[in-house]
Amino acid sequence: MSETADTADTVETAVVVEAQKGQEEQAGAAQKPPARPVPEIRADIVEERAALGASFEALRADLDETVDAGKRRVAGAGRKAKVAAPAIGAALALALLLRGRARRRR
Repeated sequence: MSETADTADTVETAVVVEAQKGQEEQAGAAQKPPARPVPEIRADIVEERAALGASFEALRADLDETVDAGKRRVAGAGRKAKVAAPAIGAALALALLLRGRARRRR
């Protein structure tokens, strides 16, 4: 039981030491000045947001066009099916009728 407690204390101590190192690194990083001026960084962020927004809008427009084209295809296929279905049905009925007559003759 004491070995488990010793191991737990060792792990706990290691975690505390790692947390302190992380805090020290953050404090050191916070003291360093940025490589570029803050207004320049903010301007770049604004430009990138605008570019991403424009790209997103372009993708949305392309998607709308694609969906509209798909809807037109489906509508066209539906019209063709409405025209072709009676003709196909009549041809099938005629073929079955002729087949039945041919079997009766034998």
